Amino acid sequence: MKKQHKIEFQFLSEPTDVNYGGKVHGGAVMKWIDQVGYSCASTWAESYAVTVYVGGIRFYKPILIGDVVRLNAEIIYTGFSSMHIAIDVYSKKVTAQNPTR
Repeated sequence: MKKQHKIEFQFLSEPTDVNYGGKVHGGAVMKWIDQVGYSCASTWAESYAVTVYVGGIRFYKPILIGDVVRLNAEIIYTGFSSMHIAIDVYSKKVTAQNPTR
């Protein structure tokens, strides 16, 4: 059986995710990144995993409350006791055809 090296989360952003500017708080996005990364790593390792380092986060566009949010996680490197996971976050209005990064 081939191990799964990709995983996708998709959900609606909620009013509890809002910051003072009316957009989704960056900390909420970082939490989602950690969750999808953990899920991807644990599925691959078939065991518990921990996040040691997160880097290279760039916020290109605000996520609005009620937007559909999609996170794609993919194993891009595995070592003996570590792995690197690339995670992309996309959002779009519920009525839009194409998500934006």
